Amino acid sequence: MEWMKSSGTLDDLCERLNGKVPVICSGGAVQSSAFRMRSQFNENSKLVGFCGTVGNLKYSSTDVWMDRKGHDEFVLIFLSDKVNTQYYLEQKERADALGIPCINISFDCKTILEVVFMSVILGDSLSIKMARRRGIEPSEVPAVRRLKDDYLIKRPNNVDGTA
Repeated sequence: MEWMKSSGTLDDLCERLNGKVPVICSGGAVQSSAFRMRSQFNENSKLVGFCGTVGNLKYSSTDVWMDRKGHDEFVLIFLSDKVNTQYYLEQKERADALGIPCINISFDCKTILEVVFMSVILGDSLSIKMARRRGIEPSEVPAVRRLKDDYLIKRPNNVDGTA
């Protein structure tokens, strides 16, 4: 993948994520991509995963689990927006001291829109590859499909609630 720097191939990423709980951190324009990546891990790979913004993880979430026993079950994934580099370096230093693996993913793109699309494509591809590696069919979860169908049937057409 020429557009992705310093993270290796999908196979390399799968190997680094194998048996770990991904915690995806992002900032700026790629926050929605981190949320989608986490959701794709949950749905396609049937993996527990977490995500948060740089500010959220900086001041709360990482303190909760990084200092506890069992923290080595996690892997930090940073989706780089090239703005929060200092935060990444601080968290990587802390994680390295605790033995928590970190993956920094940055994209060689010209625009923010390209970065968003490429990070979405990466998350989708990675979650499907992880599912197949685990012997899981990366299809919809039947219970989620029923909820979506039920919501679409009962949802009003207009914003004001009228049909």
